[in-house]
Amino acid sequence: MRRAAFFLPLLALACAPVTQEAAAPALEQADCYTVDLFPSRDDRRQVIAPDDSLRADWAAYSGVWGQGAWDGGQCHEIHITQIFADGSAVVMDTHAPFGTERATGFRRVALLNEDGSLTISGGQGTRRYMLQDGKVFGTRFNEDGTTSQVILSRQE
Repeated sequence: MRRAAFFLPLLALACAPVTQEAAAPALEQADCYTVDLFPSRDDRRQVIAPDDSLRADWAAYSGVWGQGAWDGGQCHEIHITQIFADGSAVVMDTHAPFGTERATGFRRVALLNEDGSLTISGGQGTRRYMLQDGKVFGTRFNEDGTTSQVILSRQE
């Protein structure tokens, strides 16, 4: 009987549902760092301010987003340097070294969708980002059929 009284609360804790609040903090990591982007002749790192005629929900993505880690592991940043009226965007997509993965930084073309999400294809799979409450929530659709999550904050 004593044994049951001891284990019953532990069993209740083990069966409790995991809430989003409990899982989310690992996806944001203030000390996350990816790669240094060095200047080039045309300085592709420069963020070009969006045109005033651009949809506000698309324009809000402009800038550098970071301090996030895919599933709490590999650090990730996106530099959204230019957004066009057709919904295409120029992005620097960077990742820190992690496990056997090397640090990477690629210039890619992204697409802003009618629902306000941003999609980047290439690398480790397609990524879909959604800007909500001042943060960018990302989902990576991995080639093996799994998904990974990240939360990015605006960087100055």
